Amino acid sequence: MDTIEGMRTFLAVVNDGSFVGGARKLMISPALASKYVGELEHRLGVRLLNRTTRSLSVTELGEEYVDRCRHVLASFDEMENVTSAGSKEPQGDLKLTAPAAFAERYLIRAIAAFRRKYPGISVDLDISDQQVDLVSQGIDLAIRDGALDDSSLVCKRLLPASNVICATPEYLAENGTPTHPLELENHACILDANMGNRNYWPMNIEGRQQNIPVSGGFAANSLNAIHAYVLASTGIAKLPAYCVGDDLKAGRLEEVLRAYATSHQAIYAIYPHSKYLPNKVRHFIDFLGPWFKLDSSFSTSLQLPANSMG
Repeated sequence: MDTIEGMRTFLAVVNDGSFVGGARKLMISPALASKYVGELEHRLGVRLLNRTTRSLSVTELGEEYVDRCRHVLASFDEMENVTSAGSKEPQGDLKLTAPAAFAERYLIRAIAAFRRKYPGISVDLDISDQQVDLVSQGIDLAIRDGALDDSSLVCKRLLPASNVICATPEYLAENGTPTHPLELENHACILDANMGNRNYWPMNIEGRQQNIPVSGGFAANSLNAIHAYVLASTGIAKLPAYCVGDDLKAGRLEEVLRAYATSHQAIYAIYPHSKYLPNKVRHFIDFLGPWFKLDSSFSTSLQLPANSMG
């Protein structure tokens, strides 16, 4: 075992919280993962992990070593990328994260097409609607329907998108259809718990963006859960067009307040700052934009019916 391999194994075990999960990510046996970490500890002369039959914890020195490992491995990978950037086929493990609604509807098909083109790439997809720490989780790339205000990350716009404020015809028939954003205070608004400002929806009023206060009796940290809840005629939701395009066309949902929708919305690829973008990440980003433009099911979902406006 070399030191780099031991460090990768140690980080995988720490990130997963177990030898079994860490070994699975590296496609080795738990026994071999334990051996590698033990050899690393022997070489360093310190204990990095406290092990019992039921639990695993990182020692104080282990916590310090985690940060050093991440920096060393990031530099090592950058150096390897310099020498391999010109290679014809990208290789290696690509760890991604994306929200469930987008991943399950569209990203899975894009990944399948990407791996058919580049079979040397292995993809590990973490499906989560929450904003995760890419560096600490060892994630190469996040796909999000919105940029992040974080100077340590790079946001690359992949393709345009939009959010839709909508409700079922039954809810609107019973509670009325809002014609101005300020009327949302009289409605049960379904909130996205992943948003830091979940009680405010940005709206374009007289050419200026304003944050409109909203409230309701239900919040969820899953777009799929919000989608299901609004279809139950429980209130008004703000969801990406790719989630509700089919519902709008079928009449299961109606769009409201379209004239006040904010512009410049998009789906982004987000990744940590790096002097050299890894070859596998660069190829995946370059692949995604054109692929989605050619994916008829995705482009159709963004073409909202003109009569959906309330």
